[in-house]
Formats: sequence, C-alpha cells, structure tokens
Amino acid sequence: MHVEGTVPWPDDYRTIPHDAPREVIAAVGDRIDQHLHDVLGRWDISTDEGVEGMLEARARKFRQIGAWRDPRVASLDNAAADSQG
Repeated sequence: MHVEGTVPWPDDYRTIPHDAPREVIAAVGDRIDQHLHDVLGRWDISTDEGVEGMLEARARKFRQIGAWRDPRVASLDNAAADSQG
C-alpha cells in the first residue's frame, strides 16, 4: 500500500503556498480525504480483525523500510563491530 503523495502546486507557479493559504489548505484537506477513504475502503475498522489487518499492514510497511541497507553502510557497521570485537 502506498499512501504517500504530494499536494498539487497552485496553478499559477509563481504563487507560493504562503500567498495562497486557502487553496493550499483545501488541497491538503482533499488529499487527507482521499487517503482516509482509501484506508477505510481497505479495512473495516469497526472490527478487531480490520484494526489488526490495518496495524499489520502498517508494521509490514515500516519493517520493509528498515530492511533496506546501503552496502556502504553495512560495511561501516561491520568495520565498527570488528574494531570493538
């Protein structure tokens, strides 16, 4: 599941978000609404099974993020472990 996203920039690219706060707030609200609709469409959070399914999917997502390792970082970890060993 991918819930991250971006909020569209105002149509006038010369306008920065601080100059169009109402439009930005509306765009953020729309994006939140879309994501909540997606979450509620995937899991029935009125049941324990639905809540558990949602929590497991979230945990799986973050475990996958933590599973990625840059080989350069792994070699630094190994070097640090060797120097302490």
